Amino acid sequence: MKILAMADVIRLKQIEHVKNEKNILQEIDHPFIVNMRWNSKDDCCLYMLFEFVSGGVLIYEMIVGYPPFYDDNPFGIYEKILSGKIEWSRHVDPIAKDLVKKLLVLDRTKRLGNMKNGAEDVKRHRWFKHLDWNVVIRKQLKPPIVPTYVFSSKEDDTSNFDDYPETDWKSVRSLDKIEMQLFEDF
Repeated sequence: MKILAMADVIRLKQIEHVKNEKNILQEIDHPFIVNMRWNSKDDCCLYMLFEFVSGGVLIYEMIVGYPPFYDDNPFGIYEKILSGKIEWSRHVDPIAKDLVKKLLVLDRTKRLGNMKNGAEDVKRHRWFKHLDWNVVIRKQLKPPIVPTYVFSSKEDDTSNFDDYPETDWKSVRSLDKIEMQLFEDF
């Protein structure tokens, strides 16, 4: 679930960006790309439900164990993404580092996967040299770890997930009528 305080969206001049993000994500339907499940708004926040992770961010987090851009505030994360600065642990494999850096280039026209050969550039990167892409597309790739799931009729098994404190969204201010009109088509 992505929750954005509309006052922050306005302050950071991201209204059109957020609307475009929602519209694009609503159109996507692919087994390996994020799919938006639901979106809504109230008088202070925008809500989008989906499983969303950039390839470069996901690879970084799998290797290092934490995200490359972190802040307590979602818009602080966004500002760090825009700065493009990533801190690297010494143990990161140089080939993996090369892939992540190329996937997280700020200029979309120079980002791996967005150039002339598109996804083929990503698939041909050295980090994937032992991967059979035909096995991937047929969903026959064997995962290195298969988590256990404990079935319970009373509640879902969340034992494979970390606990996170809830954010106090009550402190987010409500918008006035004029500001709400900016999000009328969300």
